Amino acid sequence: MTAYVLKQVGKRLDYVLDWRSGYLEPLETIIDDLGWEIPNSPDGKRDLRITEQHHDFYRSWAEFSGGIPGKFYLVSSKVRTSRGRVLSQSIVVRIAIVTASKSGE
Repeated sequence: MTAYVLKQVGKRLDYVLDWRSGYLEPLETIIDDLGWEIPNSPDGKRDLRITEQHHDFYRSWAEFSGGIPGKFYLVSSKVRTSRGRVLSQSIVVRIAIVTASKSGE
């Protein structure tokens, strides 16, 4: 499953993945967070950043900052489960486009 998320410019984004929704088997838990990843841009820059990441037995969450208005980023997360499986989920993060408002409106 890939989700689409809109991030506001200049604000941090907190995002939670719940692995119980179609990924974990009954009685299976997350034992290791293998990390969140944002591939570099074609120019080698990494303008969207992961500023924090955590997990518990069923969820992974991350906090993102930065990003270029209008740009899309593919972000993925991997975990290892109590049954030795490695699971992966991805989301698409789009940075909102900033528009200048006209004075008097």
